[in-house]
Amino acid sequence: MTMVIVMTIYFSFIFEFLLPTIDKRHVSDIKDIVYYTVGASFFYLFMNGHKTAFPFTKKSI
Repeated sequence: MTMVIVMTIYFSFIFEFLLPTIDKRHVSDIKDIVYYTVGASFFYLFMNGHKTAFPFTKKSI
C-alpha cells in the first residue's frame, strides 16, 4: 500500500506541479490529482493480486 501512495504522490507532483512550472504547454488541474487517487485506489483494491474474495473481507479464496 505504501508504494501505491508514494507513486500517486510522485506522479501528482511531477505532472501537476513540476511540469507546469517548467513548460507552459502543460497545465495543472486539481481534478487530475483526484483521478490519480481514484485510479490508484482501484488498482490497490482490485488489481494488485490480493488473495481475498472481496477487497474488504479477510476470507481467502
